[in-house]
Amino acid sequence: MNLELLESNNENLKFVLKGSNEAFLNAIRRNALSKVKTLAIEEVDVYENTSAMQDEYLAHRLALIPLKGDLESLVEPDKCCGGKCGKCSITIELDQQGPKTVYSSDLRFSDPKASVAFETIPIIKLKSEFQRVRMEIRAVLGSGKEHAKWTPGIVAYSQFPELEILGKIENAGEIIKSCPKGLLSEGSKGIELKEPQKCDLCNECVEKSEGIIRINKSDSDFIVRVESHGSIATKDMLLQSTAILTEEADELQKKLEKK
Repeated sequence: MNLELLESNNENLKFVLKGSNEAFLNAIRRNALSKVKTLAIEEVDVYENTSAMQDEYLAHRLALIPLKGDLESLVEPDKCCGGKCGKCSITIELDQQGPKTVYSSDLRFSDPKASVAFETIPIIKLKSEFQRVRMEIRAVLGSGKEHAKWTPGIVAYSQFPELEILGKIENAGEIIKSCPKGLLSEGSKGIELKEPQKCDLCNECVEKSEGIIRINKSDSDFIVRVESHGSIATKDMLLQSTAILTEEADELQKKLEKK
């Protein structure tokens, strides 16, 4: 299995994985979306809300704000008191009075290591000085299989495109120009596919060649794209996903050996 890195930062990760299979990648994808632990708002105690938005809608918007924190120092709520103490939850306060637009940066955390992933997310607009929101909020660890608000990001993959020439090419120039991304060029076989990882399989070149060339999908090479919602870095998302898969495989092996 070989990995060719194309793009890497905390928000986006893109690479080509060669010598793998779809079942393995799908297991990594499913673990990342449903089992990787992140921090999200679970409970909101509203003390005052004279805005135009109902308490339930406001709580829902708060819960979808990506949060960052020291996840290793937190205990899962079901292994503690259910998210009521400082060991398994982080307390957040929101107290704002209009006229103003309340942003995610207005949230105040009890834990100095915790923060919002993005400070410019609008929460609500208070149009007059008579409108105020005052509430106490608790954030806890969770996973995407419990609720989508704990999903750390998006993981997707596609099969690596491969150019196959089935006969003699007569109109190479026209075929090369037909590619909307300009990925085709003249080569030893008549036409070559440059930067195949950028090909979106539009098949414009296939139609222009009248079936002389074909874009095949590899069964062992894949283009993997990872996008983080901001709570954890893309690399950490995949590392935790593979660690979960390894742990589950080891557990299955131990159970089989006992039989």
